[in-house]
Amino acid sequence: MKLRWRLTLSTLTLIAPLLLFLFTHDLYNLRSFLIERESLRLRAQAKPVIDTELLNRSFDDDKLRAIADRLATDLSSIETGASIVDRYGREIGRHNSTIGEPAAPQLPKDWYASALAGELKQDHIIKDRNGSDILVALVPIPPRQTPLGVAVLSTSLESSYQLVRQHVLSTVVACLILLTIAVIAIFLMVRSNLRPLEYMAVVAYRIAQGDLSQRSNLKPGMNEIGQLARSFDEMVDRLQSALAVKTQSEDRLRQFLADVSHELRTPLTVIGGYADLLLRGVVTTPEENTRLLRAMRREINRTERLVRDLLLLVRSDRAATFEMQAVNLSELCTEIAAQCSLMMGQRVFQSYIPNGTL
Repeated sequence: MKLRWRLTLSTLTLIAPLLLFLFTHDLYNLRSFLIERESLRLRAQAKPVIDTELLNRSFDDDKLRAIADRLATDLSSIETGASIVDRYGREIGRHNSTIGEPAAPQLPKDWYASALAGELKQDHIIKDRNGSDILVALVPIPPRQTPLGVAVLSTSLESSYQLVRQHVLSTVVACLILLTIAVIAIFLMVRSNLRPLEYMAVVAYRIAQGDLSQRSNLKPGMNEIGQLARSFDEMVDRLQSALAVKTQSEDRLRQFLADVSHELRTPLTVIGGYADLLLRGVVTTPEENTRLLRAMRREINRTERLVRDLLLLVRSDRAATFEMQAVNLSELCTEIAAQCSLMMGQRVFQSYIPNGTL
């Protein structure tokens, strides 16, 4: 996988959990808000009805039992079911629906304990026979003194859940759109930032193929890519200089070997010629024999000197160059003439003159 895609996916793996967390938190808050709103609606709906029946009036269990059915009917609506429970947890009043109002559920007696103890806000969420959630609000009667009973108000949460589902759908669509835009934006930004690295990869490939003249030539910057480009170009410059020095050194070494070979071949050729003269018996006098052996000795010394200098060069790892020295041409010519005289023996040179005679 290319680096640009890896960076894009890595960024998305950081964004996606954050979006999921925000989505979950928002969903939880919305659900809690809608349930709280329904609870407040039920209590706000019950307060004026209870106050009308009980405010500034003496009240006891018998009077509550007498008005329980009427009170339950007044507390009911198209969305709300109601029933009245006395202080012992027994149901004493219920609204019998005629136009489709929801019926209040029957709860375990211990659920009424907190409301009968005076707690004004006591809510429960239960399932109806169809498996739908129902919010049940328990309102003490009367709410301002020791309760004589509890008004049980219930309403379906289906409408609230429908709002939650719509919000979930819209949020999911918004998140998908946001993630799509984020992927495109992140990919473009990553590609833009990685373009210098891709160019450097192309330059490095060309250099690996042997073209050492290639350079990234990126603008030096304060970021890591600019520093890398500058270091890369400096490295290639040093590499090219080192290879140039190596090439020059190899050229000098080849020239040196050629010169050494020539210098060694010359005395060996002379020694071989002298040896042939001795084998063929060309030299007949002791003086010539002595002169020939001395000449061979000189060539052998010369060869030994060359070999010794070569060994010294190898051991000292110094530059393969010769030291220039002054040479007496007169002595050199005399030596060469003597060598030629010995090698020629009784032979005679004849030269051809184009417009003359032999």
